[in-house]
Amino acid sequence: MSTELLMQDEGRAGPAEDRVLERKDSILEFLDDIGVVPDELRDRIMEENDMDKLKEWMKLVVRVNSWSSLSKRSKGIYCKYGIS
Repeated sequence: MSTELLMQDEGRAGPAEDRVLERKDSILEFLDDIGVVPDELRDRIMEENDMDKLKEWMKLVVRVNSWSSLSKRSKGIYCKYGIS
């Protein structure tokens, strides 16, 4: 679900919530460039609200170009369809 749709569903978010939603959307956009994002992974990202964790994930996904390289670079951050 895109950030725009999520915000329509939940009402207008404040500035902090806007940043969190934008970060989630950015992470998913980078992952979409790799390929189809598994629903479990997409759900895990959308459930996360810790900005520090989202920042860590963003740094990870901008450096990869395949699911294989994501798995290799994550060193524990990415576990089969659920970043932990």
